[in-house]
Amino acid sequence: MNNSKKILTAALIALSVSACAGPSATGAYQSRASADRLYTASLGAVSAIGYSVTSASKSDGLIIAQQGVVLGGGSTVGLNATITKEVSGSVLHVTFVAPPASIALGGFDGSLRQYIGAVRARVPDLIEASR
Repeated sequence: MNNSKKILTAALIALSVSACAGPSATGAYQSRASADRLYTASLGAVSAIGYSVTSASKSDGLIIAQQGVVLGGGSTVGLNATITKEVSGSVLHVTFVAPPASIALGGFDGSLRQYIGAVRARVPDLIEASR
């Protein structure tokens, strides 16, 4: 293989690796609680699991938080939560996502369970939303 083909192959591999999304976990949970109460509980749960809020808007029902990755060279894991008002209560949608190409970090199902447990400690009737 000549040098230009090697460089092209290396560039394509680097591009495909950098475009890979890292691991993530998502869930939707419902409660009879008001959107305000679920928002307050969700916001409080962020720090309870060791994340730092980077942006929040109660009027929009939005919480964005992050946690530094150990030996991650400045990388962070993101937590995005949205709370919406429904006829029968409120719904919490939450996503944990790692930086691109951080496959070695593993999944975030445990982080999701930990976060939902912290929210549920504040809003006990929180259950997984039917799909």
